[in-house]
Amino acid sequence: MTPDKNASLVTLIKLGDLSAFEEFYNTYKEPVLLFIVVKIHLRDDAEDILQNVFINLWESGGNLKEELSSEAYIFHSPNLNNLLICF
Repeated sequence: MTPDKNASLVTLIKLGDLSAFEEFYNTYKEPVLLFIVVKIHLRDDAEDILQNVFINLWESGGNLKEELSSEAYIFHSPNLNNLLICF
């Protein structure tokens, strides 16, 4: 995803645009899921963690920063890291 597209999606997510969030989710769900599976080796639990990460992202959308890359936000989110610690 280009930086401009990323910033546009983040701006729309901050405004509560569900279709922008769906596009964001569909873009990043597979790489995030793969990352989690590699870390914990349990696909079902990885899917639960994935859902929690994206729910948290949607609920905290107003706190997103357009200048951060989506990958940085997702892979370094405290929510993801806290969930991974449990495994």
